[in-house]
Amino acid sequence: MINVAVIGTGIIGCEHLKALEFSKSFCLVAVCDANEERARTYGEQYGVPYFTDYKEMIAKEALDAVVIASPDMMGVIGRLGKVLGPKGL
Repeated sequence: MINVAVIGTGIIGCEHLKALEFSKSFCLVAVCDANEERARTYGEQYGVPYFTDYKEMIAKEALDAVVIASPDMMGVIGRLGKVLGPKGL
């Protein structure tokens, strides 16, 4: 199984969450959203930890992949690359 987190729980992020719920290859392990209420709601709904800071999520969770479903996708990708360092995107 590939451990996946979702950043962003808006319309697109929710579609990814639904797809991951039924996947036989991917395992949702965390959700992240700047809005704590939404992050908590989806974390509880899917039974995974929730975060409002993607850096904290990356540091605490064993992730193989991240779905970036944020309106500021390019900004997140740039910042995420710096956080991951040699691991890469």
